Amino acid sequence: MTDILRPRRSVLYLPAANPRAIAKARTVDADCIILDLEDAVAPDAKVEARAAAVAAVAECDWGHREVLIRVNSLSTVWSIDDFAAVAASHAAGIVVPKVDSAREAEEAVARSHGKPVWAMIETPRAIFDAADIAAVFGGRRVARVRVTRVALPIEGEDLGAEGSQEAVGRTTE
Repeated sequence: MTDILRPRRSVLYLPAANPRAIAKARTVDADCIILDLEDAVAPDAKVEARAAAVAAVAECDWGHREVLIRVNSLSTVWSIDDFAAVAASHAAGIVVPKVDSAREAEEAVARSHGKPVWAMIETPRAIFDAADIAAVFGGRRVARVRVTRVALPIEGEDLGAEGSQEAVGRTTE
């Protein structure tokens, strides 16, 4: 059901380690469900969460919902096993967090074995390299590049933490 150019009105992230959340997600009218193996899962539950996510995409009736799995970042000890499991699963794609460079984007594509990749740009470094990261995907229908959770300090304030509207309107001289 993956059409990389299809707009998604709503995307629901949920921890793959939570069976009740997975069951509830099947009833939510979201366009896309992302089963999270990264931030939403404690380190001692990562292996079990991976198995639960792969089982959920294979066994559950998701209806019109596109289901992807968010793996742990490329630099973690879980990453290689996450990619292998998700690439072989029925998931519509792999969501890769904290892609900071074109080299990391290339590594994610290589590990995906042709499964669509959504690269998440989450750091200021990645923002500066966003064009190079996007260029890795070129004309292939295998990726979405999503900018998320970037906090840039302005006059000592962290806009990402509270979304300070006061800081947004100010300029420095």
